[in-house]
Amino acid sequence: FRQQTKRKPIDARLDLAQRYKLGDWKTQVEKEAYELVLKLNSEQSSPLRDKILLAEEIKRVYEGQHRPVGVNAKGLVVTLRTLVGGRSPLHVLSPDKRAQVVITMITVAADIWKKEWESERHILTTARGINAILALLVRSVNFAALIGKDFSQESIRNALQFADTFDWGKSKNKNDGVNRIVDRLDQAINRNVLKRHDRAAMEARSQGSAASSANK
Repeated sequence: FRQQTKRKPIDARLDLAQRYKLGDWKTQVEKEAYELVLKLNSEQSSPLRDKILLAEEIKRVYEGQHRPVGVNAKGLVVTLRTLVGGRSPLHVLSPDKRAQVVITMITVAADIWKKEWESERHILTTARGINAILALLVRSVNFAALIGKDFSQESIRNALQFADTFDWGKSKNKNDGVNRIVDRLDQAINRNVLKRHDRAAMEARSQGSAASSANK
């Protein structure tokens, strides 16, 4: 009985590592999600190479309630399970294709927000930032409307660029969880899409007026 009070709970990341080593997965989705995490942390083309926290470790200083650097493997697995699961738009793709879409999302984000990606004053490279970017694939209505069923790099870049005005600053996102960040990214996309439509409509009217004047 006294030993129970002294037991330490197994770190969630260590539990995942043990399951991977033993091949002891509850579902195929969980297995694929963790293997994708390992791929993100090891592949040369991945912006998250060597940045994912896979092992049990001494706790560090927190930024509010969240770690300031590094991406927690456990949280990333949770997000990736939704991306490879049966309700995801990526479900129709092969595992290799799904992995490529995930890497592409992060690669494009790192390119669009270069300054934020390299800055410790922003949360883009934290667990919340990465999970929010990936969650756009399943939670953002406006992002989904822009890419449709085209998961190519060009399509993803065109859609994600509509959120390029998003503020990743720590102070702006201090109290926001992943869902809230996704909602704000979705709103940014919607605003910029509407602005582009308005500009296109104004240009069309201007061209129409010019043509009308020329005919007179």
